[in-house]
Amino acid sequence: MNPKVNISGLLLVFFSALVWAILTYAFYSTELRQKLEDLLYDVRSMLKPQLQANSQVAVVTIDDNDLANLGEDTKAFPAWVLIDLLEAILASGAKAVALVLSHQDYEYEDGSLLPLADFMQSHRNVFWGVFDVHNSESSSELLPSIFTGLIPQVGSVATFRKYDQAVLRKYPLFSYLGRSLQTQLLTHLAITYSDAQNKKHLGIALNNALTRYYQQRSELRDELPSFLINYWDNSRFTALSSLRILAANRAPSLEGKLVIVGYTSFRSSNNSYSEGSHVNTPWEGETGAKRFARPLVYVMAVFLDNLLTLSWLKPVPVLANVIQTVVFSLLSFALLSLSPALGVVLYLVAMALLFVGHGLLYSIFSLSIPLADTVLFSFFSAILSTFLKSRKAAHRRALHEQQVRIQGEIAQMQGHFLNQFAFELLDINQTVQQRLEPHIGQTDTPQLEQTLAKAMTSCEELGHYLTGIAQYSLLQKGLGDAVKKQVFCTVPLFARILNQFETQIHTKKLLVTTHIAGKALWVVSDQVLLEPIVFNLVSNAIKYSSAGGRVAISCSVYGRKGVIIRVRDEGCGIPEALQRLVFQKFYRVCNDSAHRVKGNGLGLYLCHYFAVKIGATIELDSVSGEGSQFSLIIEKG
Repeated sequence: MNPKVNISGLLLVFFSALVWAILTYAFYSTELRQKLEDLLYDVRSMLKPQLQANSQVAVVTIDDNDLANLGEDTKAFPAWVLIDLLEAILASGAKAVALVLSHQDYEYEDGSLLPLADFMQSHRNVFWGVFDVHNSESSSELLPSIFTGLIPQVGSVATFRKYDQAVLRKYPLFSYLGRSLQTQLLTHLAITYSDAQNKKHLGIALNNALTRYYQQRSELRDELPSFLINYWDNSRFTALSSLRILAANRAPSLEGKLVIVGYTSFRSSNNSYSEGSHVNTPWEGETGAKRFARPLVYVMAVFLDNLLTLSWLKPVPVLANVIQTVVFSLLSFALLSLSPALGVVLYLVAMALLFVGHGLLYSIFSLSIPLADTVLFSFFSAILSTFLKSRKAAHRRALHEQQVRIQGEIAQMQGHFLNQFAFELLDINQTVQQRLEPHIGQTDTPQLEQTLAKAMTSCEELGHYLTGIAQYSLLQKGLGDAVKKQVFCTVPLFARILNQFETQIHTKKLLVTTHIAGKALWVVSDQVLLEPIVFNLVSNAIKYSSAGGRVAISCSVYGRKGVIIRVRDEGCGIPEALQRLVFQKFYRVCNDSAHRVKGNGLGLYLCHYFAVKIGATIELDSVSGEGSQFSLIIEKG
């Protein structure tokens, strides 16, 4: 066990845990968790399927076009128009009508609404929602005098939305009108017009909410009891234009409906009040607000529908959130343990399915499970899984690099041994050649002369074989890495190489021709690395040529800046299917003609290797049974 590795691992774990603890503390001690939960709530609300039938709540809209058609310069319907509208709605069979018109358009105390108050006195199913006369604590603020005798027909329609970039996600059930805590207008409508069974369940829910409020009042500060809104699409509600209703004096589609009348046009951006603007989006005047806007009248319709159908979002036990978080975190850890691309794709798919599942919970069961904790911890799990996988991959890479290094050291030792072995045998072989040479042609016995000639040929073949091994051992030791190009003449190079094959050429009675074009005398290359290339090409040509054959060596200009060295023989040739293999290490063509010639399968491999080193190109042109031509293209001097 390596103590150093252990300490670094422990430090890594410690700092990872510290970062995780700091991030978690920041997540739960600030508004970050709530902001994330709100954002995820919006996403799930958009993804939820619209499974329920049309609501018993209907919406009558008033927009700027309706106001313009009055032919008057006004920002609101006057009282007489509102009364005509209410009469038409009631004549259409509506069970009740609630006006939720913002207070900046109506001055409650100037007497202009007195006719409407008189109308409400005689129509107890007409309601008015008031703004800005509510507080979360009792105060001296009272209803405007024209409404004091109309409670509970007049009630607050306050929201929890503040004067910032907030989004309305929950709706209060109660509010203070002066010193008394009363049900909000929508809550009152739901209790009044629910069927018996729903009224019972709604009454229990309201009582429990109020009880909790009084028990936790000091902790809740200014926040009154509320329900989380289970949003439905606007298409769920029957929506009619007020102008059309006024023109027809009735609307058959409102039979048995609870009708909410409100504005749907945007307020001007210089309006200092927010109640008249849209909700579930930033305030009016913000970029993109109109695109995603939802008028307040529709939000109230949704909440009234929630109360009537008991479909507001109910929180689940904390244990459900814990189980969801643990399961999804483990799943995220497992998925990110797969290949990076596949793991990320599956993780995103799992997250999308989780959102869709929550949308179904909203629609079918009206249940809300917090998702911020699950997203946070699954994200941590994904990061941890990715980190551990990368550590494991790094460890594997380190092991692989260590193995490569060890194998390289072993190969270097083998190369050193092979090099020593080859050079020592070369020395012995040269000594034998030196001892044999004086006796060649000096004996009177033909049989002994033939034996000496064969011995000399064998020594030359062994020398060529050992030269290939020595070249390969030099390659293994990396001595060919440093390329030193210079300008030199090719004539001495060819002469030196051919001189080493004199005996073989004479024995096989070969015709070897050399042609060097005048402009190709000088080349730019590494002479040390070029020589073994030409040596091996000439050696192969001589070895694989039949007795009495011809070997042609030429050097000519190639293009504008090149020189091409060609070595051609009339040997057995190489089949086309095998030509791409001959430059591989230890590969030898499998045919009888080739295997009658001794070789180690390294010559052409070394030619290709050294050619790449010096920036040259080596090509093969061969026809089986007719011979081969190797071409080496190098830089002209």
